[in-house]
Amino acid sequence: MIVSKDGTENFNTIIGAILAGPDHSVNPFFIKIKKGTYQEYITFDKKKTNIFLIGEGMDTTIITVTEVLLMATEPMTPQPS
Repeated sequence: MIVSKDGTENFNTIIGAILAGPDHSVNPFFIKIKKGTYQEYITFDKKKTNIFLIGEGMDTTIITVTEVLLMATEPMTPQPS
């Protein structure tokens, strides 16, 4: 699966590619992100497992995110430190 800002590939947003990925995957699922700056609100549902985001380079594929959330199906309980 490939993401590109200009829409020439499968998706033009990272979240669109993540949502299209398999649920509860036991195998790695790779999403290639073409060069560009992506500013998105990204959430990962707990069922989206083994998803790997691979950019074209540290200086050419930039993801700026204001928030990243893991959506749990049950409330999370803080663990003692």
